[in-house]
Amino acid sequence: MDIFKHKWVKIALSTLLIIITILLVAGFVLTLCFKPILKDKINDALRKSSDGLYHANFDDASLNLLLGRVVLHHASLIPDTAAFNRQKQLGTAPDKLYHVRVNKLVINNAHLLKLYFKKQINIGTIVLDAPELRVAQYPFLTPKNKPKDNRTVYQRMAGSLKMLHIGQIVFSNVKLRYENYTNKQPAVNAFKELDFKATDLLIDSATQFDKSRFLFCREVSVQLHNYRGRAAKALYGYEVKRITYSTRTKQLQINGLSLLPLQTPASFFQKTYSDRFVLRAKSLQFDNFDFETFNKNQTIKASSASLSSGYIQVYSNPRTDPKSFKIDKSITFPNKTVQQLPVKLKIDTLKLSGYAVYYKEYNPKTKRTGYITFNRINGRMYNVTTDSAAIAKNHLWKANLRASFMNRAPMAVNFIFNLKDSLYAYSYRGWAGPLNLQAVNVATVPLSSIKIESGRLKRMDFNIQGNRKQAQGKVTLLYNDLKVQLLKADTASLKMRKLALVSLIANTLILKDNNPDKPGEQPRSADVIYLRPKNYPFFKTLWRTLLVGIKKCAGLDAKTQRDADLKLSEKEKKEFFKKKKKEAEKKEKTEKDRQKELDKQKKKAREKVEEQQKKANQ
Repeated sequence: MDIFKHKWVKIALSTLLIIITILLVAGFVLTLCFKPILKDKINDALRKSSDGLYHANFDDASLNLLLGRVVLHHASLIPDTAAFNRQKQLGTAPDKLYHVRVNKLVINNAHLLKLYFKKQINIGTIVLDAPELRVAQYPFLTPKNKPKDNRTVYQRMAGSLKMLHIGQIVFSNVKLRYENYTNKQPAVNAFKELDFKATDLLIDSATQFDKSRFLFCREVSVQLHNYRGRAAKALYGYEVKRITYSTRTKQLQINGLSLLPLQTPASFFQKTYSDRFVLRAKSLQFDNFDFETFNKNQTIKASSASLSSGYIQVYSNPRTDPKSFKIDKSITFPNKTVQQLPVKLKIDTLKLSGYAVYYKEYNPKTKRTGYITFNRINGRMYNVTTDSAAIAKNHLWKANLRASFMNRAPMAVNFIFNLKDSLYAYSYRGWAGPLNLQAVNVATVPLSSIKIESGRLKRMDFNIQGNRKQAQGKVTLLYNDLKVQLLKADTASLKMRKLALVSLIANTLILKDNNPDKPGEQPRSADVIYLRPKNYPFFKTLWRTLLVGIKKCAGLDAKTQRDADLKLSEKEKKEFFKKKKKEAEKKEKTEKDRQKELDKQKKKAREKVEEQQKKANQ
């Protein structure tokens, strides 16, 4: 073409080729020199900042100046144990030690010219692929006499850098091993499938005092997938499908939470005297979760928490530890239990939605399992805390709950727990009903050998106050047409046999058919005083207290039961002699019939002999 004949074009092309050649050669030379220079610079910076505690290493490094891309292969951050032991002796060792390995570290969009001319580090993204982190926690503290540096991070780096900005820092598929040596027994937790992402990290004169940022980042988010482990002497396994947390929303979300026993009920109960639990929750969410407070002193601090769509199943252990009769189980009271948790709590409001509680118990006498359920539990708890300052301000933990008893009868209960009282004072009041009482036969037949033939609960009201020593209050039970059938377990046939006589006496002499007895009359209410056996746990104490009131309302108070026992004794006596008389008459009749049959046979025998003699004489 004619254009290439012009001299200026040839000069321009020659100049461009020379520049490209120089850049290629410079890039090639820089790439060759880049790896040792970078390693030296990194280790020099680490040595100065950590007092020789850490050094870095990597197998290979590549640089692309045009794209601002740096790639490190098989990089690692390694602690120097000799330096750490030396710092321990001097009292200057940190309380955490880190060991990091990563397959590939990629830095994209690094503006190297800004670093050289403006003393600014501006990076688009930093990506760490499959890093392995080991964090060791030690009980070493910085000496109090060490001079305190009150300068901000920006003020400390201002001499060499005016600004540090990274658009995104991504840790994908992290393996984290956390070793805690602060207690006598070291604890180790291992996490896999862990992802971190930090967005808009910025350190400059404007953000040095910005408290809306977390570690100078606009947002730090964490995701943990499929976390599993074992607990409670390998009796249980726990699993979490996903945990997510964002410093921007301050929301901690736990999905797919479960605690499952690892053995069948029979095997489980052979290994322990404890009850068997199953716990599941679709979602547990904490709002305004304070991560810094949790990180410093293991306190779960949140404005609210929400627990939804799950259940707790309790299977009572049929075996009883002989030592348990001497043990005070007041530790099971909620206002005591919350103090025994491995973490501290400060939750203003706990919301329950669509939860359920199932209670199962095996009765060795009947060889049957009974159960009761509380379905569709909804409500709120207030001031769930172990924080001393919060308790000094408000020492009452309140719970307002609604549920469906046996998935049939609506019910509501309000609890109040005193968080300061040494006797673990509590109160509860509420109501339940209406309910067809035959619905509770799944519990009363196997556990109490009582079958409810008929009965309609209109409403039960209760108001109880108690502590670890006793409970007292009032119970009112309104019902109609109550009839029961008493049963006895037949262990040979594995069936429940009816006790017709005892049932008749119970319905006739003991139980009241209705409450009130007649329409318009004042219904019976029961004043309850219940002295708690010290080996009774909290919920068993609640049930036993209510049972005292229920029995009284149904006519089964102590005096009525004593009178009934006497009448039952007389009735049984009469029945006994009547039965013996019938047996004697039957025996006498049988003997007479036998004698008649014997006489008949003798007569036939004589007649036969006489007939044979006659034939012989002929």
